[in-house]
Amino acid sequence: AVRDWRVGQWVTANPLIWCDQCRACRRGEQNRCRRGHLLGEHLPGVCAEYVTVPARNLVEIPTSYDPRLAAAASL
Repeated sequence: AVRDWRVGQWVTANPLIWCDQCRACRRGEQNRCRRGHLLGEHLPGVCAEYVTVPARNLVEIPTSYDPRLAAAASL
């Protein structure tokens, strides 16, 4: 049911999983979400081969960009 992304498309993920309901989230300040959780700190999954995150957390990586740099940049 995810739109705007293709299977096989290169992406990195923002590791902050925010609630999208609180005042900070509604203002677009997801980094201030009091109910936010970080993958690898509050939620498991960063050492997995695959992980599921909300589509809103995805950022496209151009195919010409080094995926190691893109993974680090999301932090």
